[in-house]
Order: sequence, then structure tokens, then C-alpha cells
Amino acid sequence: MCIDKMRYIMIGCALALIALAGCKTPELSMDERISLPESGEMGMNDTTFVKPLSWDVFFQDTLLRGYVDVALRNNHSFRQSMERIAMSRAALQRAKGLLLPDVNLNIGASVNRFGEYTMDGVGNSETNVPSLPKDKHIPDPYRDFGLSLSFQWEADIWGKLTRKKQAAAARWMASVEATRFAQSMLISDLAIQYYELIGLDRRKE
Repeated sequence: MCIDKMRYIMIGCALALIALAGCKTPELSMDERISLPESGEMGMNDTTFVKPLSWDVFFQDTLLRGYVDVALRNNHSFRQSMERIAMSRAALQRAKGLLLPDVNLNIGASVNRFGEYTMDGVGNSETNVPSLPKDKHIPDPYRDFGLSLSFQWEADIWGKLTRKKQAAAARWMASVEATRFAQSMLISDLAIQYYELIGLDRRKE
């Protein structure tokens, strides 16, 4: 009974070390030309396309699936890859926004109180004479309200903004594929080591 318990402890420790060691995500050059499909659906209309199985469907061993789940949640390199996807997605959204008009609405309010012995205060007292209609008097305090609307739209004549959007989309898709590759490598390494340890364990029996 103790021997079987020690074997499972050794398997768990070995798989944990593999998971935490991480796998290096391949570096992608910013200048690398990436061929993109015309639409977002890659190969979905191809009759030869086979949808890949998810790892939790492919592996039926519940113990292995538990190890893989822990590795994906705690592996530092894989978590970095997920962060790169989020950053590239945000950059893509910014690039899309460059093609849209920029509208700014500014609202302001201020209150000015004139000192009695200042230039403005003396000038106002001399201006607000009794003979002047009340609606012409300068109020004290003086309230000022402002409202302005600005509209700006950069014309993409030379295609600069479109190229920025395409480059951002390429970087986003590249980060997604790099993360899928890192996930596949991590899971495959775990599965290989897991079944090798199981095989060695059975040989000893």
C-alpha cells in the first residue's frame, strides 16, 4: 500500500516539475510577413477540414487531465502567452479605431468674482450705472459656461491606417497561434512523461 502511494507521489512530483519548468514560446519577428486568410474562418469551408479535439476530450485519463489543468493554470510561459494575446487584441482594437472619426465634446463652467478695489471691480461699478438697463449689468459673481464640439477624421488616402490595422491583426493571430503551439507542447510533454512513468511502474510490477 505504501509502495503504491509513493509511486503516485513520484509521478505527481515529476509532472509538476515539467509543468513549472515551462516551454519557451517561439519569438515572432515584427517584420515577418504573415499570410492571412481573407475571412476570419480558416478552412471552415474546406470539406477536408477536420476540427481538432480538445485535450480534455482526447485524454480520458482523469489523473492526467488533472495534471494538465494544473500545468496550464500555473505554467509561467503559458500565462505570458495568454497576456500577449490580450495585449495584441487591445492593439488591434486601437488600430480599428484609427479608421473611425474622432469626436470630442468639451463642457466647461467657471465663476469669477471681482474684487471691489481691483481694476475689474472698479470698472464694473462704473459700468453698472443706474441708467443702464438691468439686463446690461455685469453680474458679480460672473458665471461663464462653455460647450464645444470638435470633429476630426483622417482620410486613409495612402492606406497607412489600413496597413496598421492589417499589421495589428497579423500580430494578434500570430500570438494566438504561438499560444496554441505552447499549449500543445506543454500538454504533449506532460502526457509523454506521464505515460512513460506509468509504463515504468508497470514493468516493476
